[in-house]
Amino acid sequence: MCIYCAYKNIREVYMEEGLFIRNLTKKIEGFTLSEVSFSVRPGEILGVIGENGSGKSTLLNALIGLNKADCFDEGIYRNSKLGREDIRLGSKAYKERLAFVRQELMYYPLFVKCEEFADMYGRYYKEFDKKTYVQRLIDYGIDPLKDFAELSTGEGVKAQLALATSYSAKLFIMDEPTGVLDMDFRQEFYDEIRKLVADEEKIVIMATNLAEELEHFADRILWLVNTDGVGKVMFFGTIDELMDNYRLVEAEETLLKEIPADMVVYKKVSGTHSEALIDMRKGALSTIVAPYARMADMSEIMYHVIKKQDGEGV
Repeated sequence: MCIYCAYKNIREVYMEEGLFIRNLTKKIEGFTLSEVSFSVRPGEILGVIGENGSGKSTLLNALIGLNKADCFDEGIYRNSKLGREDIRLGSKAYKERLAFVRQELMYYPLFVKCEEFADMYGRYYKEFDKKTYVQRLIDYGIDPLKDFAELSTGEGVKAQLALATSYSAKLFIMDEPTGVLDMDFRQEFYDEIRKLVADEEKIVIMATNLAEELEHFADRILWLVNTDGVGKVMFFGTIDELMDNYRLVEAEETLLKEIPADMVVYKKVSGTHSEALIDMRKGALSTIVAPYARMADMSEIMYHVIKKQDGEGV
């Protein structure tokens, strides 16, 4: 199956303000993230999805300047207050509008109290509000007098979110933060990031490997896949646009054989149960097969496509 890169809408969704990336490439040992393109408007949440090793963290690290991209044709961030910034230059003004949240407390001084860290953080972000930060810690159930080393992994994510929302950040980059959160706070986290973009000034880009999460928060998705050590864009657009491309047919194997081979992404046969993911862009199902077809959810689409990428199936 040819990898489908939905770039045709990138210029259409790119507005005067927002983030626009074209053909970002980054090589690391044994892996290349290749020619990634996407755009995000203020007020939107972009979900970056893909299996482990597909390049999600590599992409986010390139966006924040932690690991600079080897090349990309265009990387523009426009904001009404900041103006137009070429993010490839890594300007101080751009970095002051960035906020980064990840699963682990990497790069944090573990034996410093959460409250005391505010003084250090404020040196880098001039609009940082210590009172807001401390109150957010309390709201999240964290003792401000605890050292970072004393926090659980989930509390560490909450502390990072408290920091990120206590200054004038406009672009929030989040690397799989919800995987370590309990179910109650996970829903609260979704609500928090929705509140962030409600003013239609901020952008959230959040990576996850939990496909079921996307429906909770994502306006658009960027789906990355790893093919023989090369990370590429499989799809960029809305979840509805992706789901419109596929159908899942559940029927006896003899009936699945009636489907043209070029329409079948991956076929799974297990005992009495057989199913196949169908690429509806390749044609229409016959009247015999159509009654057995239904919409596939994001998890099902990812499962079948990844199996195909791994060289399995028809």
